[in-house]
Amino acid sequence: MMNLQQVARDLGRPLAQIFLRDENARRAVFGSHGLFNTDPNWRGLICSTSTFTATPGEGAAPATRRGGRG
Repeated sequence: MMNLQQVARDLGRPLAQIFLRDENARRAVFGSHGLFNTDPNWRGLICSTSTFTATPGEGAAPATRRGGRG
């Protein structure tokens, strides 16, 4: 039986590989979008699908956590 740390490590490796550069300096998260993998202005950035909102009195939070659709 695995402990929680072992499970986290086993799940974390493949998830991290999605965002880390491979041997060809490409990130799997970008798929076939050449611009994000090759352009020096974009290749260091990781895009996020979360949009942050700041409603007065509610603080800043990802729209997905607040029930919004982003």
